[in-house]
Amino acid sequence: MSVITASAKLLEPVFQLAQHYRMEPAMVLSCAQLSSEEFAKPGARFPAAYFSHVLQALVHASNNPRIALNLGEATQPRLLGSIGFIMSTAPTLDKAYQTLVDYFPLLFEGAVLQMEQTVEGTLLTIEMNQPDLQTIEYFLACLVNWPRWLTGQQVPVSFVHLTFPEPEDIQPYQRFFAAEVEFDAPSNQILLHSQYLTHSCLDANAEMHQLHREFADS
Repeated sequence: MSVITASAKLLEPVFQLAQHYRMEPAMVLSCAQLSSEEFAKPGARFPAAYFSHVLQALVHASNNPRIALNLGEATQPRLLGSIGFIMSTAPTLDKAYQTLVDYFPLLFEGAVLQMEQTVEGTLLTIEMNQPDLQTIEYFLACLVNWPRWLTGQQVPVSFVHLTFPEPEDIQPYQRFFAAEVEFDAPSNQILLHSQYLTHSCLDANAEMHQLHREFADS
């Protein structure tokens, strides 16, 4: 049976945040079941199921159960290798999200990102084979945070839906997303204001965009 994997690039922002909590890189790699030699190889990947172990270790080191939100805020697209460059060099934020939809399984195999234009706005939905709260929190936080890095402007969020039970304290979610947050929802998704998606990406470059797409395709 083949193992579902994730890009080792996802560990780069973890290393940056972990150092604030005296969490050694070796511990991060251990949680991901990766050796330093394996991590150093181009295109390195690790079993996707272990990403939740990495996030849980970060929770313990920081004593912050919502640290995945902070990690999403600290994750710049450029940290994610080719996928980040595809997004950054797209002409507009809408096209950047669309390329992320196309290549999201390269980042996290077995996960699907969908984008739908509705009357209310742009709906982004994440589906995973075996979703866990912290991994979903992380990716939703990334989706909300990346417009700031890509266009220089933050995009308001209308609502956030999570399929997980409501925790005792929902204030960290409300503060982070500055939006209505609903739990026990049918899907994990966020709704963004569509007018902001026409904003140009700061590093838009048609030639580089195509080059990185071809690299990701290969």
